Amino acid sequence: MSKLKLVAIGVPVFLILGLITGLSRFGLFPTDLSIHHGVLMLNGFAGGLITLERTLSKPVLANFISLIMLVVGVILASLDMTWGLWLVTGAIILLILAEVQASRTHHWAYHLMQLTGLLCWLTANAKYQFSNFYPAAVPFWQAFVLMMILATRLKKIDRISDLTVMLVLGLYIVSICLPFHSAASSLTGVLLITLAAVVLRLELRHSDDQRYRLMIVYGWLIATAIGMLLSDQILNSYDFVLHSFFLGFLFNMIFLNASKAIVSKFGVIGIPLAESLWMIIMTAGLLIRIVPGDVLGIEMARVVGGIISILAILGFLGSVIRSVVLTRMGRAT
Repeated sequence: MSKLKLVAIGVPVFLILGLITGLSRFGLFPTDLSIHHGVLMLNGFAGGLITLERTLSKPVLANFISLIMLVVGVILASLDMTWGLWLVTGAIILLILAEVQASRTHHWAYHLMQLTGLLCWLTANAKYQFSNFYPAAVPFWQAFVLMMILATRLKKIDRISDLTVMLVLGLYIVSICLPFHSAASSLTGVLLITLAAVVLRLELRHSDDQRYRLMIVYGWLIATAIGMLLSDQILNSYDFVLHSFFLGFLFNMIFLNASKAIVSKFGVIGIPLAESLWMIIMTAGLLIRIVPGDVLGIEMARVVGGIISILAILGFLGSVIRSVVLTRMGRAT
């Protein structure tokens, strides 16, 4: 377990580096690492978080090796050693093999969604590695995150094999495989709106106490879709879509799940994490970044909105660290 903690520290480090490189793209804290912002956030943090969660849930050697390969691979890729991404590829393949093995037992729909997500992650990395073109890889990184999150959420409310969700998800995967910059982007947008509406309805039937938080999370998935549908009318549509999804949807989902995840993994009891506060701050920052920034082209709004979003993430991270420390201090006394 001590070795696991040593390797796992790479995941929050990648997050911090990702935030710093994000600021550098606004001209703040210039660093050569800025070109690796996407790799740090998507492979290092998002991919690392999922790999770490699997390793903590099932601490077998294969999962631990996957985590080591991913952390080392992202470090090497950030040092401009392109073969570092091959190590990440190896980590993903190990995760895929483990998912195939697990699918033989139970919850076929859950494992199918997880396996599809991992294959999308592998495809995204391959597209980026061979083209060095982020926009070609982003739809598959989005699909990776979406499939992994929805599999977990739908399994939790026992609607993992809902036929409507499975059909829409299948069409969604087909849509991102269609040629880039075609009508496929609009099709993907329509499917994302449909998916958000269907899953939100299912979630609200089981989570009345989180109604407004869920509406914020899936609202950002709908915002992502709107950015796709109106891409020709929005000045910075790429930034709109990218950050509506990865900041609005992904991080708000992390905030939403924070309490139960922290309790289950670290045993934090009775110490509030102020999840709603971080969700409100994140949403406010994104609205400033997107409406006057991306839509109206006011660069200062993009910078201010970006900084506010980063403060929300850092505030959340600080509250998690504080809660874990206080819990352990309480146990020590």
